[in-house]
Parts: sequence; structure tokens; C-alpha cells
Amino acid sequence: MSQDSDTVQIAVLGQKLEYLKNGLEDFKVGLIKIDEAIEKMSLVNTNIEKMLVVHTERINNQDQKIDDQEKFDKSLYNKIEKLNDRVEALQRKQIFILGVVVMLIFTINNQNFFKTLLTGHETPAIIEPAPKK
Repeated sequence: MSQDSDTVQIAVLGQKLEYLKNGLEDFKVGLIKIDEAIEKMSLVNTNIEKMLVVHTERINNQDQKIDDQEKFDKSLYNKIEKLNDRVEALQRKQIFILGVVVMLIFTINNQNFFKTLLTGHETPAIIEPAPKK
């Protein structure tokens, strides 16, 4: 009976060994899948890093463009301010000249008024004949 019991134990151990072999094969398949997943994740990571580098470069270029645009805007604003100052000065000159022209026209049209104002009332000179004797 001990031989039968040894045979049974060997058979049971053989089945367990087969079960372990199958489990090990399944484990190997799982490890292979995990390795493949890690490789894919590594590839995705590399692609993401490349995309980040490109985006960072674009952002830096955009920042530089914004800085350049701000400098241009300041320059343009300063030029507009200078031009505005010149326009205001010309407007003041035009108003002054217009005032002088209006005063000249008024003076020319009212010469008699100013003549009377400055010299007083004119008394017409009448030459009367000498009284007859």
C-alpha cells in the first residue's frame, strides 16, 4: 500500500507540477504583456516630451512676438503723441491767425467808426461868405 500511496503522491505532485507550469506560462504571458505596455508607455512618453519641447518653443516665440509688439505699440504711441502735439500747436496758430484776420477785417470795415473815435466828432467846415457892408 505504501507503493500505491507513493504513486498517488507522485501523481498528485505531477499534477501540481503541471498546474505550476501552466501558471508559470500564464505568468510569462502576463509579463510579456506588461513589457509591451511599458514599451508603449515609454514611446508615448517620448512623443509627449517632443510635443512639450515644440510647444515650449512656440510659447517662447509667442512671448518674444508679444514683447516685440509691445515695443512697437509704445513707439507708435509716442509718435502719435508727438504728432498730436504738433497738430495742437498748428491749431493754436490757426486760431491766432484767424483772430488777427477777423480784427483786420473789422478794422477795415469800420474805419469811419475808429476815425471818429480817435479824432472826435468832425464838425463840417462851412465857408460862409463875408458879410456885406
